[in-house]
Amino acid sequence: MSSPSPPNSASGDCPGPAATPRIVLFPSAGMSHLVPFIRLAIALSAGHRCDVSLLTALPTVSSAESRHIAAFFAAFPAVRRTDMDLRLSPFDASSEFPGADPFYVRYEALRRYAPLLLAPLLAGASALVADIALASVAIPVARELHVPCYVFFTASATMLSLKAYFPTYLDARGAGQHGIGDVDVPGVYRIPSSSVPQALHDPGNIFTRQFVTKDTTKHT
Repeated sequence: MSSPSPPNSASGDCPGPAATPRIVLFPSAGMSHLVPFIRLAIALSAGHRCDVSLLTALPTVSSAESRHIAAFFAAFPAVRRTDMDLRLSPFDASSEFPGADPFYVRYEALRRYAPLLLAPLLAGASALVADIALASVAIPVARELHVPCYVFFTASATMLSLKAYFPTYLDARGAGQHGIGDVDVPGVYRIPSSSVPQALHDPGNIFTRQFVTKDTTKHT
């Protein structure tokens, strides 16, 4: 049986060691964001022999996330682990977001300090793949460093359409309106109020503010 031919650009693999691109993956907090990024890391590293770095924010938002990350790097040592220590810039949300869910506060800390911590981690990178939730802060940094940035949306197409349309929906409701009704996304379908994430029913919720943040994905 003949030996497999060496990888080349035509086969879809990354080029040989001298030209292997370094891909930086930047997931946001939470298992539903982390797991798809880990699968992508495996596909790029093991499947296409790319040099992959996975950015992990410390401390993690849950013990489950911490265990999953540890198990992943133990099983796939070729993937580089690059830590972003958010403890270097503590974020006190008690005055701005009183009573906010600790998970979303942690999420906000990652968004706020990513621009400061991300730049040095992109030195020499061929490309950045950022979570949709971090696109608005990651894309400007990547653009300044002339690093191509790709956005990875880890949820369903319906959720993507809701995220894209929800700021327009809120603007159309006008100030002083309370409660979220059915959201009729043009070209998609009407999303019933009961299917809209509960946090989005409160315009002042920290998650709602994060959800409607304008991003710059159209410039990637």
